[in-house]
Amino acid sequence: MSEFTLIEQALMGIMIFSLMFAVGCSLNFKDFNKELKQPKSYLVGVFSQFILMPLLGFLIYKSFGLSFEIGLALILVCCAPGGSTSNLFSFFSKGNVVLSVCLTVTTTFLCVLLMPIMLWLYLDFETARVQIPFVKMFGALGASLLPILLGMFLRHKYSSKAKFAELWANRFGHLMILIMVAIWIPKLKNAIDLSNIKTYGAIYLLCFLGMMLGLLMAKIFKCSKEDARSISLEVGIQNAPLAFAILGLSFGKDLLQGVGWVCLVYGAFSFSNAINLSLFFRLRDFQKLRG
Repeated sequence: MSEFTLIEQALMGIMIFSLMFAVGCSLNFKDFNKELKQPKSYLVGVFSQFILMPLLGFLIYKSFGLSFEIGLALILVCCAPGGSTSNLFSFFSKGNVVLSVCLTVTTTFLCVLLMPIMLWLYLDFETARVQIPFVKMFGALGASLLPILLGMFLRHKYSSKAKFAELWANRFGHLMILIMVAIWIPKLKNAIDLSNIKTYGAIYLLCFLGMMLGLLMAKIFKCSKEDARSISLEVGIQNAPLAFAILGLSFGKDLLQGVGWVCLVYGAFSFSNAINLSLFFRLRDFQKLRG
């Protein structure tokens, strides 16, 4: 699978900025204080992300009898918390966007400490071997938080204009998504290798069960409907580009070329599953309104 061209990178940047700005226009600064005062859903999300998700990845790696290198890629993906994508789909699915943003920020920082520990625990790696691209990781976090803060500031100062800006930023971001899909469908088609069908199945199962596991944990701890949606998406959507970068930095170009595609395929599966899950949530809301 080829890397992004400059045009694709520009489209991706515009898409993320537009959609995250729309997310910000829907939020209020007071919402974050409320979230911190009732941290149950927040703690469930962090626990599911860093305890249950790596365990699930390890069990799937062993159950499918995959190679050690593919298992390494899967564990890396499981420890790379979802970035702006999870925030966007929380917004699309009518989940708790504030919770999603709080989880993204927290898990990004925790990733620095917990990713090496998870690799050591499940794969017996020396933690010193794991290099984490701090600048790239926190740069991506800042890039996603900036448009959110701008949108929140607009809503705080000019509430009526924020609603108009949210509508059109949302539409423009969706247009960028459609353009990106049109560009990437031929690339994804050419990248499919049927000889790796078992690994594709394992990756898809990990992504699907990750979302279902997050949803189950939220239900067990009786989180609200909106919180459950955000936790499910936050746990199942992982930062595939971050895992890809860490794989190359920590374990070399040869391993990156050999199994780096695992991270990218997970990213594609998580995006498609997030679309399906968000549509399912919205359909349930529509049916309840009609009922």
